[in-house]
Amino acid sequence: MSSKRESWDVDETQYFLKLVREKLILKSLDGKRFRADDIFSQLIAPMQDSGYFKSAKEMPTRFKTLRFAFNKLKRQLNTSGEANCQSKFQYFQEMCMLISDRPVATLVGIDSANSGCSSSESSETRTVSSTSEIEEEECETDESEQSPPPKKQKKIDKKSEQQTLDKFAKTSKINAQELQQDLFKKQTEMLTNIFVQQKELE
Repeated sequence: MSSKRESWDVDETQYFLKLVREKLILKSLDGKRFRADDIFSQLIAPMQDSGYFKSAKEMPTRFKTLRFAFNKLKRQLNTSGEANCQSKFQYFQEMCMLISDRPVATLVGIDSANSGCSSSESSETRTVSSTSEIEEEECETDESEQSPPPKKQKKIDKKSEQQTLDKFAKTSKINAQELQQDLFKKQTEMLTNIFVQQKELE
């Protein structure tokens, strides 16, 4: 009874994968907020309605086995370049559709294969890269627009301050020269007057 309960036939597996896709099970697994048993438990009722009786512990085990076989085949395809993948793994198309339905962020880093789903993964991966580059350019643009004003203002203030100091120094120098000339003129006049007075006394 136990071995019969744990065995999976083709129709049962295909229906199971169909429910995994419809119920967005992979999205819940990627979120890592709930236990796998709790996530797969929502498939118990629809499975039983179709005459398939599997527990919440058997389902994640079955899916883990399928995913391992799928990833192993994809690695072989990358190495050998063989195109006939369905003959080697009966549920390749179903798993391929599941992977292509995953959120774009989770597709980055998944090995690409020479199959129908590889083009979908690579195109979505490129979309993520393009989006990241655009966001980086926008961030750089924002920083370049926001940063310069205070720096430029600081440079302007320093330049203005230097100009004021130069002007003050120049004015002070002129005033000193004028004062020195005026003092020299007065001293000359005094000496001249003294000389004239001495002449008159003689």
